[in-house]
Amino acid sequence: MSEPSVHEYFSLSERSLPLTVTTYSVAPHERLFPAHWHQQIEILAVTEGSMRVVCADTLQVVTAGEVLFVNPYESHLGYAGEDGVVYRCLIMEPSLWYDTLQDGSVASLPPISNHLIDKTILSLIEIIVNEFHSNEIGRELSIRAHLLLIFSHALRRHRAAVTHPTEPDALIGEIMRYIHQNYADKLSTHQLADVFGFSLSYFCRYFKTATGTTVLEYINAVRLSRSCRLLQQSDLPISTIARQVGFTGVNYFVRQFHEHMGCSPLQFRKQNRT
Repeated sequence: MSEPSVHEYFSLSERSLPLTVTTYSVAPHERLFPAHWHQQIEILAVTEGSMRVVCADTLQVVTAGEVLFVNPYESHLGYAGEDGVVYRCLIMEPSLWYDTLQDGSVASLPPISNHLIDKTILSLIEIIVNEFHSNEIGRELSIRAHLLLIFSHALRRHRAAVTHPTEPDALIGEIMRYIHQNYADKLSTHQLADVFGFSLSYFCRYFKTATGTTVLEYINAVRLSRSCRLLQQSDLPISTIARQVGFTGVNYFVRQFHEHMGCSPLQFRKQNRT
């Protein structure tokens, strides 16, 4: 089974309304999505349970009544919490609102903080969900209007204090593919910098600027994603899985797994066997 691409491409069927709205119900500790990025804006609104998402370089725990906002080109990886999760997922092209910006470019979209606790945004999302699944006259206009209200409200109350990542170029895509192909090896930041001909300090800054996450965090996210698959699909010992996905020691693997998943590898296997 091949690894999923780190760049996720969406085909939004309604080109006149480039938006998709989906509700997901996911069992405890099950993977929501692998580490990836895309140029679309994504909004995840949790209605029940919780999710654990590594977005940019930070682990976000999002519970019922809270929202995760994923800016364009931000790397993210997610799992359901210990009680599972039910959440709304809105994915939209930036063109839905960048006509209101001066230069109309994705890069000019002001970044919004990832973790939002805001009842106004939640109520606007519910209106959009209802409109999306209706056939009422003016449906499209209403959806666009309420999306603009979300963005204007978020920019006034939740504008991020960090510089928005720029669009990944061909080189960062090559680096990310290299990590996906070689995660089981003893990868290090020093080694990757040497492979791609950068100094260590420049390579770390370049990777963080291009992806929104650190090199080590991204490597560990890929390894943990693969370890979850092995835990679900095999009876391999935990020590063997840790070694196969590239962790140097089982104790470090277990600590990383618990930190990101909220449970031990054995608990995850018991709850998620296929």
